[in-house]
Amino acid sequence: MVVGVAVTFAALTTAAVACSWWVPRRALFEIGLGCWPLWRVPGGVALTFDDGPDPRFTPKLLDALRAFHTTVTFFVSTSLAVRHPSIVRRAHAEGHAIGCHAMTHTPLAFRSRETLHRQVSDAVRGLEDVLGDSVSLFRPPYGIRSPGLHRILRSEGLRPVYWSVMAFDWRVRSSKAIAERVLRGARPGAIVLLHDGGGDRSATVEAVPVVLDTLRGGGIPCVRLNGGERRDEFAMPA
Repeated sequence: MVVGVAVTFAALTTAAVACSWWVPRRALFEIGLGCWPLWRVPGGVALTFDDGPDPRFTPKLLDALRAFHTTVTFFVSTSLAVRHPSIVRRAHAEGHAIGCHAMTHTPLAFRSRETLHRQVSDAVRGLEDVLGDSVSLFRPPYGIRSPGLHRILRSEGLRPVYWSVMAFDWRVRSSKAIAERVLRGARPGAIVLLHDGGGDRSATVEAVPVVLDTLRGGGIPCVRLNGGERRDEFAMPA
């Protein structure tokens, strides 16, 4: 079984490399083949937070960000935003960018058109109702992608955003380790994946001030995504 999986993976990888000579990189990426691109944003390091809002951790994170006069990007699950609208509205009012992380935290590969419509279109409309503002950024749960998903994102005018640095704060329980993972890859242009929901995020909340203080000391600004940057800087590769 293991050998068969390994052979299949090797064959797919070889096919991706071979096809990359004549198939657009966008098409390869959308079906999950080819190399993971380096998502980049101009002007600094973008901290992004998924899976919230969580009333236990998101308000504390917002307090820390306000103390540093820093804005970031939150990718929120609409079902949670509807449950905790005041938190999302506070984040929006304090200048943070709000993107959609689907209706629920469900992988969106190999899903029916109806499921994609609910998880993308309905989710975005619901989040816009909570915010009273438009939403243009979308991050698929788990970063899983498919041609069907990207078709609906394009039809809705949504910009897919992935990441170049993963803190693994969903697995690591040490604030020191989380901060070290972020800072190791936090070069100008990086998009960092963190979480403010989906579990115990107290270590993440503790790590963020350390990250912000270190970035500031190194002269690296922390920026938010606003949907206005050039598409190839943090969305789909050309």
